[in-house]
Formats: sequence, structure tokens, C-alpha cells
Amino acid sequence: MPAPTKVARHTLFNFLTIALTSAMGVGVTALVARVLSPEGMGHYTLLTWLIGIAGMFANLGYVTAAMKYMAESLGRDNPEEAAGVLAFSSRQVLLFGFGVSALLILASPLTGRRFDEPDMGLALMAGAVAVIPTALVALYTAACQALQRYDQVALVTGVTATCTLGGTVLSIVNGWGMVGLLAATGFSAGLGALGYMLLLTRWRPDWYRAALSDELKRAMRTYQGPVFVMLMLDAIVWQRSEVFFLGAYSPAKEVAYYGMAFTLANMAMKLLPGTLIGLLIPNLSRSVGAGDQEGVRRIFLLSCRYMAMLALPVAIGGALVAPALVQVLYGPGYEPVAGLLGVLLGANALVMIYGFPASSVLYATNGQNRLVRIGLWISVVNVGLAWLLIPRFGAWGAVGSCALAQLSSLLPGLRAVRDQTGAKAPVGMVLQILTAALVMGVPVYAVTRWTPPLVALFAGPLVGVVAFFLTLFAAGMLTAEDRALVGPLLARLKLSRRTSSLEAD
Repeated sequence: MPAPTKVARHTLFNFLTIALTSAMGVGVTALVARVLSPEGMGHYTLLTWLIGIAGMFANLGYVTAAMKYMAESLGRDNPEEAAGVLAFSSRQVLLFGFGVSALLILASPLTGRRFDEPDMGLALMAGAVAVIPTALVALYTAACQALQRYDQVALVTGVTATCTLGGTVLSIVNGWGMVGLLAATGFSAGLGALGYMLLLTRWRPDWYRAALSDELKRAMRTYQGPVFVMLMLDAIVWQRSEVFFLGAYSPAKEVAYYGMAFTLANMAMKLLPGTLIGLLIPNLSRSVGAGDQEGVRRIFLLSCRYMAMLALPVAIGGALVAPALVQVLYGPGYEPVAGLLGVLLGANALVMIYGFPASSVLYATNGQNRLVRIGLWISVVNVGLAWLLIPRFGAWGAVGSCALAQLSSLLPGLRAVRDQTGAKAPVGMVLQILTAALVMGVPVYAVTRWTPPLVALFAGPLVGVVAFFLTLFAAGMLTAEDRALVGPLLARLKLSRRTSSLEAD
């Protein structure tokens, strides 16, 4: 197990990375929503969804494979092999990225005609150019996570997030429309890929020339195949496949409502609970590489605990603050987003608590084939629910199909972890933390009910954080290990020297 101070440092940098990404995403979405009508926002959502799916084909599972095998090589103290893993993965991502980009460019005229919107075809061409640098950024981010260089991830993310936001503003001011928005994203991704390459050369100047044994190449291909299948299944369950059905059966504004709620829910969960996700597979893989099965089990149980402490208050507080958030960010015309957001936050919280730790364990312990079987079943459930609910209920049907499909994945995933590690899902602990989060909801509700939206948007989360941790402290739910992790974080954030000294005591 990593030392508490090291975990705290990594968690801090991972939080900064996700905070920058989330702030950029919220800012870009708010700016675009203010300029586009709900119908135009629906078309933009369809395009970004399609480009995201294309990026998975460029990735082809090598991002996760690179993270796993690099971490295992480093756990065996073999950096040369880790460099070979990265070089091999880079070549694969480039090869498939070129193919995917070419297909998108060929499909762009058809897209414009299908939606009777010529700008959509041009925008898709701009997005096609962005596929390769975006896939490389994902790969090099995974490499830096395997190297435990979360500071470098935060640095590159800060540069690219600032560039994306600036490009969005420039596109809006000059009236470049969806084409300019997607071109700005591609330029920022290219800058990020270049930045990562320069940073990785400081680790090993010739990493891109490193060789990899045929045996390890075969192992990576064997691992990568099921991971890619999982990525595509995830695209159905987790990556807004409901957008496809909404685009086919519902008005464009319904696509916008659901897409914006889905994006906000994901950002809210990534900002705090998601901070731990980037730490799971590298640390689990290092434990596997070192033969520490007890370490794998322990990381899983601790991950569930800390996910619960972060995800549950975010879900309850976020649902209460949602109306004020939507009003302040997007303005009139987007009110339905608030209710959709509340439901998605609840479902996402449970997935964060149990689903992501479980899938990380299975990825790290070569249980990806079992994940594929689970994913196939859940995808069938998701598509069936979407086909049944969306034509009748629009965006609410999309939320229902997404939430139910996600929740139905938890039980088989947890059963698989128990078979692999012997670890049982910590249900009682989660219920205790849920109680504290519900107590926290009382003062948050009062703030959102009796203050203007702008005040509620900032005061609600602040009141919620204080109330939640006071409740945990009063109920005796904070352990010595919690304090060992929180203490270094507070010291690094320089919130208070006095607080840090109390934690040390």
C-alpha cells in the first residue's frame, strides 16, 4: 500500500486535474448553451457524442492496457519494459486513429444531409481531425498515471483546459459556430499531446524507440481485445447511447436536456469521487505485479468507503442545488435539466461507490473477460429500456433507461470481485454514510429554498461540506486512517496550519 502522504499527494493532483477539466467543461457548455437554442444545443450534443464514440475506436483498449502493463512493469522495477509498452501502444493508437478519422471525414456529408444542417457535416470533419490527438492525450495521461506523475497530468490539463475555453470564446465572438467549437477542442488536444511527449522524454529520452517482447505484445493484444469490447459496451450503458434514440425519436431540445444533465452528473462525480478512479488501476496493478493479493482486497474496500464519503453528499447536495445551477449557468429554456440531473446523480453515486472499484479490481487482476459478459447483458438491458421508454417519455425515458441499466450492473460486478478477491461489498458502512449525507441535506435544502439562485449555488455546497463532516465527526465515523489521509491534503492545500497541527496530534 502506498504511504498516506503519497496517496494524499496523488489524490490532490488528481483532484486538480479533474477540477480543471470539469470547470472547463461546465464553462464551455454554459457558453455554448447561451449562444445556441435548445435545438442547436441538441445538434451539438449529437456531434460530440459521435466523435466520442469514434475516439473509442481509435483508442481500441490500448489506453487501459498501457496503464496496466506499465504499472506492472514498474512494480517489477523494469522501466525499459514500461517504455516498450508505451511505444507499442502509441503506434497502435496512431494506426487506428488515422483509420477512424478518415471514416468520419467520409461520413460527414451524410450527417449534414441527415439532419438538414450543412454545418453539422463541416463540424464533423473538424471533429475527425481531433480524434488522433485526443486519443494520444488519453494514452499519455494513462502513462503518467502509471508512472505516478499526477503532477504532470495536472500541468498538461491546466494548459489544455485554458486553451479550450479560450478557443470556445473566440469561436463564439467570431461566429464560427459548431465548426469553430470542435476545431478549438482539436487544437487543444494537439497541444496537450505535444506537452505530454515532451514530459515523457524527461522520463526516458528515447521511450518511443523502446522494444517490446513478442510475448508481452501478445499479452497486451489478448488483454486489449476484451477491454475494447468493454469500452464499446460502456458506450452503450455509460456514454449516452440514449442520445442516439433521442435523436431518432424525439425533438432536438430533448437531446439537449438529457445531454446536459448527463454531462453535469458526470462532471459532479468526477470532480470529487472520480479523483480516486485514476489512482485505482495503477495501484491495484502494482499490487498484482508485486504479488500482494491482500493489498488488492484492501484497496477495493477502502475505495468503496472513500467513494461513498465523496459521492453520496455530492448526489444529495447536487440534486438540491440543481435548479439554481441550471438557472445560473444556462438561463431560461433549460429548466427541465434540473430534475433529470437529480435522478442521474443518485444513480451515478451508487455506480461510483461499488461499480468503479469493482471494475478496477477486475481490470487489474485479468478479469476483463468476466467484465465483457457482464457488459453484454447490461447493454441488452439498456438498449431494450431505451427502445421502450424514450419514444414515450423523451428525455425522462433516457434518464430511466440509463439509470436502471447502470444500477443493474452492480450486483454481478460485486459478485465477480468476491470470487476474485474474497472481498464483500461494504453495505453497512455505505448506509451509515448515507445517513450522514441525508442529515447534511437539511441545511442545504434550507439554503436553496430561501436564498436567490446565485447565492444558493455557492452557499449550498459550502454549508453542505461543513454539515456533512461535522455529522461524520459527531457520529464517530472518521477513523485514524481518514485523518492520516486528510492531514497531508490539508497541509498541501495550505488551508490552515492550525488544522494541520491538530490532524498531526
